[in-house]
Amino acid sequence: MILEARGITKRFKGLTAVDAVDLKVEKGEIVGIIGPNGSGKTTLVNCITGFLKPDSGKVLFEGKDVTNVPLHRKVEMGIGRTFQVPELFPMLTVEQHLRILLSESGLNDDEIEDEITARLSIVRLKGGARVKDLPFGDKKRLALICSVTPRTKIVFLDEVLAGLSPKEEEETIRFIRSLQERGVAVVWIEHRLHVLFKVVDRAIVMNYGKKIAEGAPEELMKSKEVLEAYIGGPA
Repeated sequence: MILEARGITKRFKGLTAVDAVDLKVEKGEIVGIIGPNGSGKTTLVNCITGFLKPDSGKVLFEGKDVTNVPLHRKVEMGIGRTFQVPELFPMLTVEQHLRILLSESGLNDDEIEDEITARLSIVRLKGGARVKDLPFGDKKRLALICSVTPRTKIVFLDEVLAGLSPKEEEETIRFIRSLQERGVAVVWIEHRLHVLFKVVDRAIVMNYGKKIAEGAPEELMKSKEVLEAYIGGPA
């Protein structure tokens, strides 16, 4: 077990945004988190990754309690994530972003060059392009490939397909699958179910802050409770 969240609860004044949610992730597994807007998906991820402190519950990473470990330490330990809006340096190039990311990774110069080439090849980005000149889809894909360092063991993705063209979706999925091949676990929030369900091993479903279902995609699509929560009623 690479990560386990137990009973994560987060309240904002009178609103319980996340209500005693459990999540288990194995090494190299791809797990989806789905649910309607406002169901608590991103808040759950924020509590697990350290952007928010849960009001109750526990986060275990490789068997160790990391609930109150600061965000930067979780990154150093191997927990990465993306954001719905890419956070990048507009005046730097694509290659410079990756070089900075990998500069303290323990890789030698040749290994860094190979890693940069491999990542750019998968998502088809030009290393010399400045971020300020990139279209939105390219910025999203750059943020994705910068969310993972050689020490990353699990990465949380938040709607990485939003705003992408079908071709960009394919390239993004190819990179996500490459992470799984390396043994990196992926936890993926996404609204594009027809795409997500082709990739994930299983998913959890949230509604009104609660986890209402969990299982393989084919099982979830047959669930009356899931259909009612997600699309408003049975198909």
